[in-house]
Amino acid sequence: CLGSDAAALNEIYLHWIDTGRPFVVLKAAMTLDGKIAAATGESQWITGTKARAHVHQLRSRVDAIAVGVETVLKDDPQLTVRVSGGKRSANGIRQPARLVFDSLLRIPFGARVFQGIEQAPTMVATTNLASPRKVERLRKKGVQVLVLPRKGTRVSLDKCLQALGSMGLSSLLVEGGAELNASFLREHLVNRVHLYVAPILLGGQETKGLLAGRSARRLAEATPLSNLQFQSLGEDVLITGDL
Repeated sequence: CLGSDAAALNEIYLHWIDTGRPFVVLKAAMTLDGKIAAATGESQWITGTKARAHVHQLRSRVDAIAVGVETVLKDDPQLTVRVSGGKRSANGIRQPARLVFDSLLRIPFGARVFQGIEQAPTMVATTNLASPRKVERLRKKGVQVLVLPRKGTRVSLDKCLQALGSMGLSSLLVEGGAELNASFLREHLVNRVHLYVAPILLGGQETKGLLAGRSARRLAEATPLSNLQFQSLGEDVLITGDL
């Protein structure tokens, strides 16, 4: 598990020193048939209380948590740690920085990721396609807006990771939806995955799976995981693997 011992912390530090980028962990909760939300978009809660508590422990051990703007628009998450664990801040809980990928700066000013910014700093990664006026308004709220190079119409993930690394952030937990998950994996930027699997089935082609975009055409093109670990969390199972 990330950050559970000195060897894991050393692994993260060495990756940051060697690459200049944070160690990236992709985390998702999904059903047994690989769905991350129902057809309506409902995803709270796929997993049980023990799995969700474990997620907060994981959050407390990273430097930053990242989501895409679609997750903010749909779920309006706080992206905070709500159980004790990891390094401790003045209020007893270490709060990682929060990062939202938002190429066009569609995030609303009232989003909950902007709450408690003194304890949990918020960053928004955007592009030159965003409104300069909105950039300035967010900065006046205390939000760190990173205007980064584009890859197509989206934020360059590689350039963003380089920027985070230069800021001293050595680990990043990606809690994105299917699009952000697929983008990170497609660009080979994920070091480890944490998949919380619930013993339920949703089925249907209209329900969202873990990864969006084009699928591998052949089994030989599949992304293999190594160093697999399995942990029971109530009725759910946590599968951890390295890439």
